[in-house]
Amino acid sequence: MAMQTDKAMILKRLQGRRNVLREKLKKHFSSAVSERDYKEFEKIVDELDELRMKIRFLKMENVDDKG
Repeated sequence: MAMQTDKAMILKRLQGRRNVLREKLKKHFSSAVSERDYKEFEKIVDELDELRMKIRFLKMENVDDKG
């Protein structure tokens, strides 16, 4: 049962980080083109991609554990 709780906490933390990055992307696209930092944009997109894969993996593990 502790393993499930750990996974749930990790998932919640990853989802929180994903939401922070989404807000950064919104801010990026709402700023003027001349003010946009594209290196930062690339870092955000790369991290979001990694987070999505980790979240998807954890959710699939949860389904496997229940099934």
